[in-house]
Amino acid sequence: MTTVFMFAVRMHERYLFPAMVMFLLAFAVRLRKEIYMLYVLVSTVAFYNAAHVLFVYDNTNFNSKAPIPIAISIGLLLTVVFMFYAAAKLYFKPVDDSEEISDIMAQIEKKNQKMQGKMTNNNPIKKSAVLAKMTKKDFIALGIIT
Repeated sequence: MTTVFMFAVRMHERYLFPAMVMFLLAFAVRLRKEIYMLYVLVSTVAFYNAAHVLFVYDNTNFNSKAPIPIAISIGLLLTVVFMFYAAAKLYFKPVDDSEEISDIMAQIEKKNQKMQGKMTNNNPIKKSAVLAKMTKKDFIALGIIT
């Protein structure tokens, strides 16, 4: 979808939104740095593209040599090139989930150590002040507000 957006003429910005969602879901399933970078790149390019269209673009006075659209196009082109590189790297790389599993286990262990540190902290939770009771006027005011 990102490639279609890149090479098709007069594509609407909304076609990048599913690509962002797919990259985010792919990162949630596979914690790979390349997938995260793709999500960040596509999100950044989509943001700048939409911002330019919403705040700067003028259909009647469009200049094809303006620096901002050229910079956005180059950014999207580099994003598509990186997308093909990451796809080839992740697809042709031999499947070795042990590295991914060890990274996840290290993250879980780090969180567990933080939790143990918080549990052994000798700062008991202090009881907050006693709340004021709701009166008839308070309920009437609440009813009027809502």
